[in-house]
Amino acid sequence: MEEIDLSIIIPVYNVEKYLRSCLISILRQGLNEERYEIILIDDGTPDNSFGVIEDLTNQNAHIHVFHQSNRGPSAARNLGVKNAKGKYILYVDSDDLLIENRLPLLLDIAINSQADLVVGDYVVQSEEETTPIIIKENKSFNTIIKTGEELFLEDLDPHECYIWRTLYRKDYLNNTGLAFCEGISFEDIPYLQECYIKAGKCIRTDYPFYIYRRRHNTLSSAINTTTVLDINRVIEKVWKLTLSDDVTSKEVDRLKDNLFITFSLNMWYISNIKDIFKARKEVINDLKNRVPDLKFTKGLKQRFVTFCYKNLPQTYLKVRSIF
Repeated sequence: MEEIDLSIIIPVYNVEKYLRSCLISILRQGLNEERYEIILIDDGTPDNSFGVIEDLTNQNAHIHVFHQSNRGPSAARNLGVKNAKGKYILYVDSDDLLIENRLPLLLDIAINSQADLVVGDYVVQSEEETTPIIIKENKSFNTIIKTGEELFLEDLDPHECYIWRTLYRKDYLNNTGLAFCEGISFEDIPYLQECYIKAGKCIRTDYPFYIYRRRHNTLSSAINTTTVLDINRVIEKVWKLTLSDDVTSKEVDRLKDNLFITFSLNMWYISNIKDIFKARKEVINDLKNRVPDLKFTKGLKQRFVTFCYKNLPQTYLKVRSIF
């Protein structure tokens, strides 16, 4: 397999409205076609997503399409990495955009440094805006070399585990066996934390290149019993990471703090969404079975919540549903 510099992996499912503008924003990066490829993973999409981009796929030999039955974005990304020829991987969501002509500089930084991870910056655009944001080129931006531990402790916001703002060295992903947990929602939470922790040389820059298009009625705004059960699996996976021998005490403390945020969010969903509240016993029992030793001990709030969860979960959830 002939190696190139970059593979851009895009899962495709029900994004007929957005996919074309996403692809065009990538094609306008000013990258030589020989340097990169675009890998589109058809996740069994039932709409006309590929029909609206047929001219682009026909005219650009570096756009490759792979097909799978509907197995979710995690399986799609794993399939993309398996077939990628790039030294670096970039995950792009099919309803997002890239800022014009930003990838060449970021990719050069990655190739020249051979860093495991290169983390850039992003801007937010509303769903209604279909034209990419124009940002004037800024010659002044910060680029800092960090270890994976420093990147995790200093730069990872547990509320913003966005996988698409990072270039990942493919050999690093392969050597560490990092892959997305398939079949669950919020898969980026455990993936990104493990990815940062296990990394060696990393680069953090405030250079913006990605446009996160905030949509209505996306997964994060359509929470149901299935998704809160998925969050239980996320909690299980991150908790297991805290027990790893190669994770430092500082990383364990931060992982548990981040995990408490995820756990508290799930308790809020259970308490405040009527249909999920009806299934609260099922959800709590599932979490206790998955992570029987789950507990949080930093500060009075964490200890109190842990006590209630362990001993009075139904009462705790009912009280939360009132206030």
